[in-house]
Amino acid sequence: MARLKRWLLAVDFDGTLAPIAALPGGVRPLGAARRALARLAARTDVAVAVISGRSLSDVRRRVGLRGLTYGGNHGAELAGPWGRWRHPAWARARPRLAGAAARLRRELAGRPGLLVEDKGLSLSVHYRLAPRGTGPALERRLRRLCAETGLSLSPGKKVWELRPAAPWGKGKALLWLRRRLGCAGSPVFIGDDATDEDAFRALGSAAFTVRVGRGRSRARYRVAGPGDVARLLDAAASALGSSVRPDRGWRPERGPARRKGPRRAARPRGRRCSP
Repeated sequence: MARLKRWLLAVDFDGTLAPIAALPGGVRPLGAARRALARLAARTDVAVAVISGRSLSDVRRRVGLRGLTYGGNHGAELAGPWGRWRHPAWARARPRLAGAAARLRRELAGRPGLLVEDKGLSLSVHYRLAPRGTGPALERRLRRLCAETGLSLSPGKKVWELRPAAPWGKGKALLWLRRRLGCAGSPVFIGDDATDEDAFRALGSAAFTVRVGRGRSRARYRVAGPGDVARLLDAAASALGSSVRPDRGWRPERGPARRKGPRRAARPRGRRCSP
């Protein structure tokens, strides 16, 4: 079957499509963001992907839209209308991850505010609800465990992630997906966390990259929160609906998102994107 020339629009889930919640089970996407994604996914000239640190089944269930590509475990497992793929080295590490999860549940039992989440191809240890000062001691414990098991440790927002050591992340996943789907033009990626910086870096300066929230970033643009992401996606869907080019109809904040501190939220105003 001949490949359609589409452009890739990918978004993170937690903190991007959905506000952060105290517990991972309480997170839901904003209705406006979900409706805009549905409009974009219905088009033949746009390939929409939601790439999350959650498991594939979890993020797919929470978004609940057809016609999209879903990426779980930072793109180590991908599924969409085109088929399904899993990173072979990450899949082979499953026994080590299961053993690490069982050990952590034993060792952390009774520790207030700590949650061990087994996501199949990776583990998350959440400490958002833990007492102040828990983070450093938890990090030391997890680093010792990773040294013993050959896993790697990555930080997130009030969470530590244990992953297979094989180098993979959202950046490589999006480049792989772009080739697999035969997408053309500059890709779009929107994300809010440290793991999304990998994608901003891999996609490069030609991509339309948007950081959600505060903090230093390699993204070209910045918005304040998930509500702004919903408005940005809605503006893209409306612009495409009127036969405007995919890189028109968006006007985020100008300049690279590199300094710390809050910034004015990006607003979709006008037809021209002016980086």
